[in-house]
Amino acid sequence: MSPPKQTATRERRTSILDVGGPNSINNFASSYSRVQSYMSHCLDDRRSIDLDDDLSPGTSPVQEYASIEGNEEELDSNAIFLNSPERSSDASGRGRHGHESLKSFQFPHNDLESSPLLQPRVRSGSQSSSRFAGITGGSTAPQTIFNSINTLMGIGMLSLPFGFKLTGWVLGTFILASCAITTNYTAKILGRVLKRHHALGSYGDIAQEAYGSIANVLVSSVFTADLVGATASLVILFGDSFGILIPSVSPAIFKTIMMSTVFISSFLPLSALSMFSLLGIICTSGVVAIILYCGLTVSGSGSLLNPAPTELWPSNPYHVLLALGIFMAPWGGHVVFPELYRDMRHPKKFDTCANVTFNATFFMDYVIAAVGFVMFGSKCKDSFTKNLMLEPNFPNWVPTVICLLLGILAMVKAPLLIRPVLSVLERLVSTGNSHTTKNNLSIKKVLIRFLYCGFLLFISLVVTSFGGIMAFLGSAICFTICVILPLMFSLTLFRDEHSILQRVLLRTGIVIGIICAVGGTYAAITVDTDF
Repeated sequence: MSPPKQTATRERRTSILDVGGPNSINNFASSYSRVQSYMSHCLDDRRSIDLDDDLSPGTSPVQEYASIEGNEEELDSNAIFLNSPERSSDASGRGRHGHESLKSFQFPHNDLESSPLLQPRVRSGSQSSSRFAGITGGSTAPQTIFNSINTLMGIGMLSLPFGFKLTGWVLGTFILASCAITTNYTAKILGRVLKRHHALGSYGDIAQEAYGSIANVLVSSVFTADLVGATASLVILFGDSFGILIPSVSPAIFKTIMMSTVFISSFLPLSALSMFSLLGIICTSGVVAIILYCGLTVSGSGSLLNPAPTELWPSNPYHVLLALGIFMAPWGGHVVFPELYRDMRHPKKFDTCANVTFNATFFMDYVIAAVGFVMFGSKCKDSFTKNLMLEPNFPNWVPTVICLLLGILAMVKAPLLIRPVLSVLERLVSTGNSHTTKNNLSIKKVLIRFLYCGFLLFISLVVTSFGGIMAFLGSAICFTICVILPLMFSLTLFRDEHSILQRVLLRTGIVIGIICAVGGTYAAITVDTDF
C-alpha cells in the first residue's frame, strides 16, 4: 500500500455512527449491505465480486485467515475482522486452499471501487473452482441475527392468515411450528458442514462437495426458479393492490408499469439497491403496524375486539396440502445462511444466532397469522392486504397507505431479486462471445434485461393468484432447499458419525419432505385459492 493511502486510512474521522465498536451503526450498515451482495450473487460461484457491489461505509476492512492446519481457535473463527490501521498497513497476500495457510490481505480504503471484495480461490482435487464466500468475516452475533431475520421476514407472511383459514387453529399452529423447528435444525446442519469443511462458502459449494458438480447445477436451477417465482409474486402483489385502489384500471397495466420501472432500476449499482432495500423493512413493519392499529381501533367486521368466527380443524382436508407450501414459504432463507455463517466474526455462535432468529421469526409470523385469522376468519384472502384494503369498516386512508407501502416494497425488492439471474445470463453472453465489442456487449445486456423483465411480466399475467404462487414456492422450492437437501447433505457428509437411529430419522425426514413437496406442489397447481 502506498504511503498516501496509509495516511488517508489513518486520518479517517470517526462520527457518532462509529459509536458502539463492532456493533456501531456503520458496521451494521456494512453487514446488511454484504448480505444483499451475497443474495445477489448466490447463483454464480465462478465470478469475482467487485467492491462496487458492496457498500461498507466508514470501514477499511482487513481479514486474516487461519491456517487449515492452525490452532482450534483460529479454525473456529475462520476469519478475524481487524480495524487497526497499523495492522492494515502490514497485511498482504491472497487466500489459497490446500496445505498452505490462508494469508491475510487488505483492501485500500481509497480504492473501494476497484478492489475485489471476495478473492477467488482454487479448490484442489476433484473440486471445481469457486470462491471463499463471505470472506469478510466482520458480522457480530447481533448483526447476523438482524440479517437473518430480515432474510426470513418477507411477503410470504401475508398469506399466513389464509393458511390458518385452510387448516384451522390446531393443524395451522402445528404445521407452522414444525416448519420453524425443522428449518432451524437444517440451518444448523449447514453451519456444521461449513465448520468441518473450511473451503466451502456457499450452498452450491456444499451441494458440490456432497454430490459433485451436477448437484451444484441443479441447486442453481432451483435457486433460479425460486427467484423467478419470488419476483413474479411481487409483481402480482403490486398489480392486485393498485387494482383494488383504482378499480377502473386493469391490474395488468399496473404490472406493466412496475416491470418497466424494474427494468430501469436494474441498471443501478448493487450498493444503491442494497441501501434502498432497507425501505423494504420499513414498509413491512408499516403494514404490520397498520394491521394491529385497525384490529384494535375499529369495531364490527375486521376487529380484534370483535373476533370473526374461526375453526379449530380444516373444513376440507384437501386444503391442508395447499397450506403446506404457504406455511413453509416464509422459511426459505437457507440460500443465504452459509454466506452469513462465513461472514461471522465468531462462527461458533451460529447455532445460538439461529435459535434466536427462528424463535423471533416464528413469533412474528404466528402473530400475523393469528391476528389475520381472528380479524377475518373464513373471509381471509390469499393475501392479507386484500382484506385490509377491501374492509369498509377501516379508515379511508388505510387502502391508500397499504397500497403505497406494498408498492415501495415491490419496487425496492424486485431489482435485487432479478440481479442474480441477470448476472448469470450476462456472464454466459460475455464468455460465449469472446470477440464481441464492448458496445455490442452493452447492447446485449440491455436486451437481456428487457427480455427477462418481459418474461417475468408474462408469468405475472398468466399466474394471477398470490396465494397459489406462495404455495408453489413453499412446496416445490422451500421444502427442497430447506429440508430435503440439508438432510441429504448431513446423511452424506457425516455418514460415518451417525448412529443407525440417526440415519433412520434422517431418511424418514427426507421422505416426509419429498411427500410434502410433491403433495403441496400438486395442490398449488390444481386448487383455486379464490374461495
